[in-house]
Amino acid sequence: MPSPRQRSALPPKARSGAKPASEDAAGAPPVAAGTADRLLDAAEALFVERGYSNVPVRDIVAVAGANLGAIPYHYGTKRSLFKAVLARRVGPIQAARRQRMTELVESGRPLRIEEILRAQLEPAFCASSASAAFRRLTGYAVIDPNPEVKQIVSEVLDAQEPMLPKLLRLACPELSEREFFWRLYCVYGAAVYIQADTGRMQRILRSAVDTSDLMPALDYVVAFLASGFGSPHLDPPAAPPRSRTGNPKR
Repeated sequence: MPSPRQRSALPPKARSGAKPASEDAAGAPPVAAGTADRLLDAAEALFVERGYSNVPVRDIVAVAGANLGAIPYHYGTKRSLFKAVLARRVGPIQAARRQRMTELVESGRPLRIEEILRAQLEPAFCASSASAAFRRLTGYAVIDPNPEVKQIVSEVLDAQEPMLPKLLRLACPELSEREFFWRLYCVYGAAVYIQADTGRMQRILRSAVDTSDLMPALDYVVAFLASGFGSPHLDPPAAPPRSRTGNPKR
């Protein structure tokens, strides 16, 4: 059985024993097939090619073979359409992550950094390897400087509170707040850069290593990040949580 501290990391419905809510579309509106799907496909291709700010809605509907009223009818605004484009790709990954992390907690076993990181990375690496469109979209969303794009990306990714920080904190209670922040920052940064696959590393190293399929690299990445995250702390250890009486909990 998971400890009370471990159960605190679970989504609310999982804590009560209910099946975790589906993260279908992470906030995207339910839409019918046909025109709505063609709009998603057209918008995704154009946003990746030109950037969100440089794609007028008339170009999206032209590529989708729809009329100008299609976007307001199915999505409301161009902003909502972009959010749905992202959510279509990210939603299943987020759902898979939460399911795997919930299983780790409910197993009752001590949380291991390697298992937590694998639960976070494997669904995304699998999606990146299976879909060139997903990788292109990830790369674009990461590098676009438009504040509106950054806000939309945050809304999609944060539609439900991520479990990764909670589980890693449970696995590494001795880290100070600052040191935990920077170690987690490195984990997210490495994962995003790898998935974006800009080709820069091949140019720097003049390497022919194929990065189109990330799954063979998963073990390397998990081992590397887990070693760094679990390395001896540099700051003084974090103080243990205190009870209501003011005495450290044991």
